[in-house]
Amino acid sequence: MADKLLFDIWRSLVVNLYLDVLYTLLTYNGSITSAIRSRKRNTEKKGFPTSWHLDALAVDVMLDDENSKDGFRDELEVKKYRVLPIKNTQGRGFHVQYDFPIIQDYERLGQLTHLREVMKRIFKD
Repeated sequence: MADKLLFDIWRSLVVNLYLDVLYTLLTYNGSITSAIRSRKRNTEKKGFPTSWHLDALAVDVMLDDENSKDGFRDELEVKKYRVLPIKNTQGRGFHVQYDFPIIQDYERLGQLTHLREVMKRIFKD
């Protein structure tokens, strides 16, 4: 029961993240360049070993126009996302992830690692 609840919370977070980012990209014109990653792909991209991409809780985007960056960032930050610039993208690339305490608490408590194990069991069956 607890695993099902954890999975449902994760699923809701993923759906909201993707829909919010996609909707914002429709307004400000851009593309998702990275979403969920395997450990191998994350290493190849020089991602952090604890990257939220591993749990589908982060996306990277590239805007078509650098002049859109302030509006894009502001719109997502109001919705409680952390929007971080990506180096070497001429001000057009951003990493987007949640920016509220429950996610940070899950991360700190090791629950994201537990979530990975739950997801493996659910998808394996």
